[in-house]
Amino acid sequence: MKAFKISSIVLENIKTYTYEEISFIKGNNVLIGENGAGKSTILESIYLALFGETVPGRSLADMIRTGERQGKITIRFEVDGIKYRIEDEIVRQEKDRGKQFQVLINESIEEAIAKGKTAVKSKIEEILTIDSIAFSSAVYASQGELAKIVTAKDNERKKLFDRLFQLDRFEKTWDNLRKIEKIINRTITDYQKESDFLTTELKNLPELKSKLERTKLQIKEKEITLRELKKDFTKINQEYSQIEKIVKDYEQLIGEKRALEKNIRDLETEVGMNCEEIKKLLDEEFICDLKTVKNLQQKYGKKKKALTTSYDRLKEKENTLKSKLEKKEQLKREISSLQNDIVTNLDALNAEISDYLTEVPGLPKDINLWEEKIPLLLDACKKELAHLKQKERALQKENDEYQRLNFEYKSLENKKDELESKIVDKRLALGTIIGDNWAETIKKYSTINFEEKIAEIDSECKEKEEKREIAIKEKTAVTTRLTSVCTDLQHLVALKGKETCPMCKQSLSKETLEKLSLELSNEKKRLSEKEKSLKAKIQELSRRIKELEQLKKQYSAQYELFIKTKVMFDDLKELERAKENTEKEFQKIKNKLDKLAAKNTLKALESIQDAIQIQEFMKKHLGQIIKVLPRLIRKNEFIKEKQEEKKELATKVKELQQKVNYEKLEATREKIQATIEEQKTVEFLLEIIQTQVLKVGDLEEKKLSLSQCKAEINKIISMEGFSKWNDLKTKREEMNAEIAGKKAALSSLKNEVLPPLKDQITALEQKEEKAHQIMKELKLEKKKREIVKILRSLMRELPNRLLPNFIQRINKTATEILQSIVPGSDIQNIVLEDDYSLKIIRLGNYENISLLSGGETIVIALALRLAFAKEFSTLDTLILDEPTIFLDERRRSELISVLERTRLVQQLFVVTHDPDFERISDKIFYVSKERGEAKVKPMGTNDEKDLKENMSFDLL
Repeated sequence: MKAFKISSIVLENIKTYTYEEISFIKGNNVLIGENGAGKSTILESIYLALFGETVPGRSLADMIRTGERQGKITIRFEVDGIKYRIEDEIVRQEKDRGKQFQVLINESIEEAIAKGKTAVKSKIEEILTIDSIAFSSAVYASQGELAKIVTAKDNERKKLFDRLFQLDRFEKTWDNLRKIEKIINRTITDYQKESDFLTTELKNLPELKSKLERTKLQIKEKEITLRELKKDFTKINQEYSQIEKIVKDYEQLIGEKRALEKNIRDLETEVGMNCEEIKKLLDEEFICDLKTVKNLQQKYGKKKKALTTSYDRLKEKENTLKSKLEKKEQLKREISSLQNDIVTNLDALNAEISDYLTEVPGLPKDINLWEEKIPLLLDACKKELAHLKQKERALQKENDEYQRLNFEYKSLENKKDELESKIVDKRLALGTIIGDNWAETIKKYSTINFEEKIAEIDSECKEKEEKREIAIKEKTAVTTRLTSVCTDLQHLVALKGKETCPMCKQSLSKETLEKLSLELSNEKKRLSEKEKSLKAKIQELSRRIKELEQLKKQYSAQYELFIKTKVMFDDLKELERAKENTEKEFQKIKNKLDKLAAKNTLKALESIQDAIQIQEFMKKHLGQIIKVLPRLIRKNEFIKEKQEEKKELATKVKELQQKVNYEKLEATREKIQATIEEQKTVEFLLEIIQTQVLKVGDLEEKKLSLSQCKAEINKIISMEGFSKWNDLKTKREEMNAEIAGKKAALSSLKNEVLPPLKDQITALEQKEEKAHQIMKELKLEKKKREIVKILRSLMRELPNRLLPNFIQRINKTATEILQSIVPGSDIQNIVLEDDYSLKIIRLGNYENISLLSGGETIVIALALRLAFAKEFSTLDTLILDEPTIFLDERRRSELISVLERTRLVQQLFVVTHDPDFERISDKIFYVSKERGEAKVKPMGTNDEKDLKENMSFDLL
């Protein structure tokens, strides 16, 4: 077995726990507390953190504390010396749903080894080598299920044992194999279909291969024919190449000749047209040769030069006149600009002076007098300002006092309203909780000692319960005796007076029988009356206990209500006292405010402040005037200077007006225009003459070139072999066309016929390979199917084969554990039959488990559960949740004695409300609930006495 130990658990907002950390020890850990205190929550949290599953009947949302959005469980444990920690956070998503976030940490290396619910569960099952089903069946016994393994019916026990033996896994495996077999069958069918399809397609492969060989042969033949043809073409081409250069020169010369002839014709036409144009312009006849045209070019070149010189002189004269005119216009523009500057600056200066005159009464209009007047005005302003500020300070002091009192007044008014609102809220709250007569109710409750009343009721209730228990036991004894008497009477009635007394061996006479019958009848009557009396007593005690419980509940509710409302009532009284004090202070402040308001201080202060503002304004503007006054004076002087400059410029304009002669300028411009017109005519004529010179020269050169070209052509025509050129060219072109046709046919075979054929064959060969592969896969799948069939058969047989071995192991181990728990017991063997019925062998005889006592049932159940833990669990741990919940006092005592005698496992957890379990504990934890919050207190030996005194448990 693995060395497994749970070290500690931390609960944060889990059910009734806000925060609790509990440390466990190796040995027996006993958690004791009242019902509903939160003991079972600790065990449920251990199971939830380890396996990510809640116990039956719980949801994740149930595990989160009411009113909280999330909770957290942290559990620390050791396995074979390695320390681990699981952090399990649960987040509420909806009202009855939650989500887990788990992480498993190896604390030895402080590293997360699994994250997420599924991963953590898988890793835990790997570390502990036990799954959640085996854990809940062999290790963790929840409330009332300790003896279930024995007391269950055979069919229920079968389900439980099958789950513990994990026989259902064989059924699941058989079902999974059936599904696998279906998948394999579908795969075989698919492979078979694909194989048949490929076989059909592969029928064309031989024919295609034959066609490929034929095509290759055709290509080879065409290549041979093409090579022969190329050899013949090479011979013709060599002969053709020898005269090709001469032919090219001939063709080039023919082209040049034609071009020259065309150019000569075009030039002759252009020269004739230009000649006519020149004659028309000169209005005279002349010979249109190169010499005559050049003479004309020289003549009109000189004339153009003379016109250019005349134009330059006239232009210079015009520019001199224009310069004087422009200077005059420039002076006019300067005068206009000066006028604009003068007007702009003068307007700005007058506007600024006007503003200052408006802002400062008493200021003279003449700016030159300001330097003397402004200091006097400023001194008077400062004196008036000092006087006004002195008055303002006195009034401001009174106003500040008024504002302070007014602020206190409003604060007290708000405080009074706030207190009034709180008082109303408190009264409404008290009225809602208690009713309209809440004051009288609280006063009444304050006179009652609820704790004393509840303690008295508990004491009386306990006394009545003890009396009822005694009465029940007495009634049971009376009923048993009454049954025995009734049985004896029936036997006596059956006797006929001839029987012998079994004790004294004397004959029983009729009188003796009658006497015995009378005695028994009297006893029966007495016992019946006593039984009736006891029954009435029990009913009366039960009724009284119920009344006391109702009364306790009533007092508890009243006490809880009193505690809740007493605080509110005290707060209300405090608020009312505060309100009364506030109203007194409020009235006092109000009286002071009324006195200050009568003085009308604020209005006087505002008037003084307005006057101060006016003086401050004047002082400010006087200061500004002092700063800008030099600038204003400079500006005034600048305007005067500009006005003088304007006068000087006007004088210069008059002088220039007298010097400029507009008629002379106009005459000069007319001469310039006439010269320009004549220049244009001469330039046009000169341009035509120059063109004619070029064209006539070009024409003579072209005629010379044509004569040379004709001589070269005649020379080539007379050369040997030139006459064969056309025949060679025709034959070469025919052979070239034939070669191109054969190349195209060969290319078609190689590129259009052969590749698709090869592709088809390659594709079919790939399909052939695929078909072989599919056949291999098909054989493999068929083998798989046979193996699956064998495995399915085994899954049907294995449970029947393994079950006897499992049962034998459990019987042997359970018997050994029983003998170790109860040495010398007369129960020799525990026998689990193949049909899951359970028997024992006592003193050599088989007995049904229904004949076992309660203590024997618990011992057998413990032995079986520990046997399962030993044989099918790897953990030396046992968790028992309220193992005595359905046992009477004697059977509880027997179970505790068994656990006290024998150390069953290395670590035991017991949750109980029975204080007697402290006898078996190595460490005790007291679990209690205070105001809805669970608390766990570890108990040492010094705390055991307090535990007994403070605990009161319902053991029924």
